[in-house]
Amino acid sequence: MKNDRRGVLARVVYGVVLVVVATTAYTMFIRPVRGLRVGINQDGRTKYMDMVNGTAWRPFVYRTLLPTTIRLISHATPQSIKQAIADEAESHPFVRDQFAYLRWETSAAYEYGVGSMLMILCYIGFAYTTTELTFLLTPVQRSLGMRLLLTSIVLLGLGAFFRFTMFPYDPPQLLFFTLALYFLATGRLTAFAIAFVFCCVNKETAALLILLFAVVGRQQRLPSRTYGGLLVGLSVVYVVIKGTITYVYRGNPGVLAEFQFAHNYEWLTRAWAFEDLVTFFVIACLLFLYWRQKAPFLRAAFLCTLPIQLALGVFWGFLNEWRVYYEAYPVCFALMVDSVWRIKNRLESDASETRVAV
Repeated sequence: MKNDRRGVLARVVYGVVLVVVATTAYTMFIRPVRGLRVGINQDGRTKYMDMVNGTAWRPFVYRTLLPTTIRLISHATPQSIKQAIADEAESHPFVRDQFAYLRWETSAAYEYGVGSMLMILCYIGFAYTTTELTFLLTPVQRSLGMRLLLTSIVLLGLGAFFRFTMFPYDPPQLLFFTLALYFLATGRLTAFAIAFVFCCVNKETAALLILLFAVVGRQQRLPSRTYGGLLVGLSVVYVVIKGTITYVYRGNPGVLAEFQFAHNYEWLTRAWAFEDLVTFFVIACLLFLYWRQKAPFLRAAFLCTLPIQLALGVFWGFLNEWRVYYEAYPVCFALMVDSVWRIKNRLESDASETRVAV
């Protein structure tokens, strides 16, 4: 009985901390900071309600999972309820001031509220899944304290990704890509395929999961029929979904993909700050330290995400915009946690040997 109560208390504590830290991360995500980021409603090509209504510029409008979900929920809600919420937001001084600070329209308070709840839920699911993935693929021991620590770090660590413009499709990308990684790592192929579909609707980088399955499926020695059938199925689903979305929004302004080589060349050839070099060195060390001892799945997932994203990003993304590496984040997080844990164990072992020798 006492153990049951402790278990319930541990789950309650973890749930409360998870919600609080996820809400904190979301607040950081939407908060404009001069010279660093502009929030989710200040880019004229990707205004929040334009994304929701499907009138934003290409290629951003292609990332339609969350915006379309908000639009469907809004259409299913009586206008009187939406108007009452908008009137309340406009009449309440504190709420009105916060909307003005965020550059949100009080007339769309309902849509912002729905989107906020969905994005916070995405952060909650992402942090929980990343923590489970880390426990699964690293030697880190499960405990309430470690679970709280990992969850807090992985969410607050998102602050490093919050630069330039934020987009409503970022939180669901973190959630569904990480879910796909977890389901593939645990061999739950049906769940993996479902998460893959959501990733396809949310962002075209779902293609990375096809490559990862091609590699991991061989590692897991799946039956040839299962392996080949699912590989073909994933490819067909990706082409159909991507083709359909591209066709639906063919009339929107913008281009299929933005070419950013000039920006990246200028950034790569400028003088780097010392702290940037130190950060790069530390991250690289934690990623590759004890490389051969790390889980094969983590190594494969890393090689199928970050290097490819960096190579493509030279031409079609901002290399210094870390949010474009969201797909690699849960994998890199687990790899670095693995390194830190092994370093800790090594130091403890050396200290123990020293005490015995003395």
